[in-house]
Amino acid sequence: MSSSNIEGKRFLEELKARRAKLDAAISAIEEVIGEHAAVDERPRHLPGNLPYRGMTTVASAILLLKTVGKPMLTADMTKVLREGGVQTNSKNFYRTLYNTLNNRLDKEMTKVGGKWGLKEWEQKKVE
Repeated sequence: MSSSNIEGKRFLEELKARRAKLDAAISAIEEVIGEHAAVDERPRHLPGNLPYRGMTTVASAILLLKTVGKPMLTADMTKVLREGGVQTNSKNFYRTLYNTLNNRLDKEMTKVGGKWGLKEWEQKKVE
């Protein structure tokens, strides 16, 4: 097998993995805004539906907020992140997420009313 053929197969596999993550992110957003796509009836336990698996709490929260594009409540974020594959040993993931995001306040995170947002959103308003 030629090296270009191997590279092509790798590229294709990477695209498929990205597509699976995008499908999962779209599903999560649809749940948050209350819309359900009738087209995608895949079970939630499939690996392609776990976009936050293996990510840190901060990284998964940032990705979620970037994907949704608007501020979210801690409770809503907790639900979506757990369903999206965040793994934790915490007995109270809500508290863990809240404290983690609060520690990142004025760095990556900001508060918009009672909801969490991204600091970069504030910077875009100024520009």
